[in-house]
Amino acid sequence: MSLQERRLILVTNNNDDGEGSLRDAIKKGNRLVKTGHAIEIGFSKGFHIKPLKGYQLEKGDWVFNK
Repeated sequence: MSLQERRLILVTNNNDDGEGSLRDAIKKGNRLVKTGHAIEIGFSKGFHIKPLKGYQLEKGDWVFNK
């Protein structure tokens, strides 16, 4: 477990890319996890997300919540 406070990144839509998307949240999380931050991806409501291509997570402390 990381000693730093977990950073919450909120997914606010089901778009494949762009502000508020899961892909954007993962991109932001990847930048933060590289600097040692723990990441929490949260969702503002239930979404059906159909990605056009896969996601890649940097190694680190990640939590995905519904």
